[in-house]
Parts: sequence; C-alpha cells; structure tokens
Amino acid sequence: SNGRWFHSKKEADYADGLDMRKVANDLSFYLEQVPLRLPGGVVYRIDFIEFSQIENTSLFEVSFVEVKPSGKFRVRAGEDKRKIAEAMLKIHIEVV
Repeated sequence: SNGRWFHSKKEADYADGLDMRKVANDLSFYLEQVPLRLPGGVVYRIDFIEFSQIENTSLFEVSFVEVKPSGKFRVRAGEDKRKIAEAMLKIHIEVV
C-alpha cells in the first residue's frame, strides 16, 4: 500500500489490487477517501472511486466502492449515509 494509511487490512489489500489493475491497464486511475457532502453538514467518505477509460474514447466508466470489514462489524450510520449519497447523486455504491 506504498506507505499509505487505510482503515483496515481489507481496504489496504483492495488498494493493492487497484494498483495491480493500473499496471495491467485494466484501470486508468482511482481516488481514495473522497468526501461527499450530504445535507445537514454531514460528510460521507467514499473509500474508492475507480476510473476505467472506455476504449478509443475520452470517456470513463466510473465505479464507486466502499470496503467493509468482514464479520458482523457493520456501522449503521455508514450504511445510512451511503443510502443518502446514492439517492442524492443517483449513483450505485458497491460494497465489497
């Protein structure tokens, strides 16, 4: 994970996988911990936004990904924020 800090080993492993996808030219680039501003001054940080260039165009396919720890550790507030962000921005956030 190149000296970067992540919230969990699972998140660090996911980032390593993204780096490998970049090397393989399967992924153009990605952003980490992107803040999305929700109503009421609430900030929801999306773990990764992935950009894959569509062949022979200047367009990108964009994926929004939240990495969740395995097991029963699920943060209810985080799930609520994710649902609000999806509804507001009309996007789908994949939970892995």
